[in-house]
Amino acid sequence: MDEPKKKLNRSDLTSLLAFILSIAALAIGIIEARIMSQQQETMVQQQKAAVWPYLELRGGITLTDSLFFESVAENKGVGPAVIKSMSVLVNGQIYTDIGDFTKAMSDVLGVGQFTITRFGISQTKSVYKPGESKRLLEVQIYNKKAFLDKIGYIPVHITYCSIYDECWRENGTDINVGE
Repeated sequence: MDEPKKKLNRSDLTSLLAFILSIAALAIGIIEARIMSQQQETMVQQQKAAVWPYLELRGGITLTDSLFFESVAENKGVGPAVIKSMSVLVNGQIYTDIGDFTKAMSDVLGVGQFTITRFGISQTKSVYKPGESKRLLEVQIYNKKAFLDKIGYIPVHITYCSIYDECWRENGTDINVGE
């Protein structure tokens, strides 16, 4: 016996149409949620970029009857620079303390061959507001030849972060993972 073919009535068509529309609405909702998530991520990145610091470090040597070395840090970014660490190098050795730095300079140049007029290198945290400039290191060296032959330059290194804890080294250098 043949079973009679079942006809679709209005109620069945209405149910099928409602099911199809609900699946379409769900798909549209998922697409909208993805778009909103991408927009939110973009807004977060823009918010972070709106407060990025850029700490520029400049060093200079002035030659007169003696040699005068200085290092200046300036926040040229749009947000505050939170200083995490500062150090100065003499012949490859890192110094964060004026006493150790003075001893290292004395060991290389000799006692009385230099005067430290400013040592703003410190491990204490500080914040540079946008546009703020600070003189970190000033050293007057009396024996120019000994300095140029034995040391040559005194690099200063700074690690700084934004308020969102994204960090860089002086002059915007990215910090590699594991450093």
